[in-house]
Amino acid sequence: MSDNKDPRLARSHIIHASRLNQLRLNQLAVNGGSAYIAQRLSRLPFESDVSWSGISKKGQTEGRQSRAFLINYAARICAKINQYVFSTEVKREKIDPAFNADATRTGMSINDLMRQVSTTITACRWCWLGIDRNSLPMPEENNPPRSRSQAEKETSGDRIYWTYWHPSEVVDWHFGQDGKLEWLITEQNVYNNAEIDKPAVNQPLRTIWKRGGGTRLWLKPEEPGKIEKEEDFNISANIVPFVLGGLPSPDAWWFDDVEAIQASLLNLDSVHNESLYQSVYPQLILPADMLALITDALKISGEAALELVRGLNYPILEPVEANGQARYIMPPFDGMKLIPDEITRRRQELFDIVGLAMKNPDSRMVESAEAKQWDQLDPEAVLKERAVLLQETEQKAIEISRQLDNTFSEYTPEYGKAFNVSDLTEDMATLTELGKMDLPKTGRKEIQKAAIQILDKLVGIDDKTKAIINREIDAMEQETTQIIPPK
Repeated sequence: MSDNKDPRLARSHIIHASRLNQLRLNQLAVNGGSAYIAQRLSRLPFESDVSWSGISKKGQTEGRQSRAFLINYAARICAKINQYVFSTEVKREKIDPAFNADATRTGMSINDLMRQVSTTITACRWCWLGIDRNSLPMPEENNPPRSRSQAEKETSGDRIYWTYWHPSEVVDWHFGQDGKLEWLITEQNVYNNAEIDKPAVNQPLRTIWKRGGGTRLWLKPEEPGKIEKEEDFNISANIVPFVLGGLPSPDAWWFDDVEAIQASLLNLDSVHNESLYQSVYPQLILPADMLALITDALKISGEAALELVRGLNYPILEPVEANGQARYIMPPFDGMKLIPDEITRRRQELFDIVGLAMKNPDSRMVESAEAKQWDQLDPEAVLKERAVLLQETEQKAIEISRQLDNTFSEYTPEYGKAFNVSDLTEDMATLTELGKMDLPKTGRKEIQKAAIQILDKLVGIDDKTKAIINREIDAMEQETTQIIPPK
């Protein structure tokens, strides 16, 4: 047993320690929901408890905190990148069909796993893939270890599986002079509810991975700083079976800005939502002596009199000399546009920062072909870089899998490297304008072929059908090859 001064429990890489809070915040932003709202919704200065939490002396109602909602732009950005990167099917010839369908031994396909890796790299800059297999059986006493047949392995469930690790879960690591991992430390909570007659346990586990094996440190659930038991384990190769995807760095990551802007939009939406609630109720103004008159006439308390006359909102009380008449005041409705306009502006800035906002639908500015091509260079470069990174990460994981189990079906992943991030609506409008020009027969046929490419992106056309259509276009007469402009 070890006490809470055990240095193995306190280790944290300098990069991990400096980035941990932001890593968790960025992941919360992608996940969205109430957890992110609770973390990033800000209370206004001098905001009352009733407005914020709904708690008052008379009871509890829903406050602004519980009414807040999130439009998750961060998740949309991650999904959009994945949509482009995986728009072309990843080629994996000779991959084991069972591994392809369940790479994690938890039902997650290899494509789903790599999408998760891509999402985390977008949000956090890096993540890890762990490669593992079932523990090898201990050799019988006085008998040397022997190789097992494929049938024995399949019967025991022994096979390679990959595990995704969030960067917050890999707390420390060290690469040797050869560029390979010397050791690595992971931290997780293991939920165990296997035995129905015992209470479920969510136990902290810190695992030290070394070349050829390692140690599991099971911590006490009620005292996470103390070790309950230690378990040594071996693996079937002299390696640390982890692959790094991306590049750890203590520097800020561009997604930090995405999260900050999303937090500001969350708060603006919440405040605007409250303003809408408040604006539908006129503000009542009463003479100051009205409460006294009602109190005396009805023999009720001042609070009851106020409740009687105020309706759904607190009135403003003014002296009789000011006016002497009850009336309502209303906020100017043109002021309600300020926050929505600011929300729209920040949303545009957000997608401009990302570079993938693929055209802003609110803009109708006509751009030259050169300008559009220039705008597409940055997204295409980012997407190609991501595809290469995922391919290299998967390839390294395959190599480690072969080292742990030489019967693992080796394959070479090939991700698509060409991406078309142009706007289909704009492309079709451009073709329509070109169709109005007096072009030769060959030029008009090329326009029609380009239109088929756009149709292919919209609905999908197989290569055989596309070839037939192109042959029919080539066979058409000049008079019938014109694109008829819309009325």
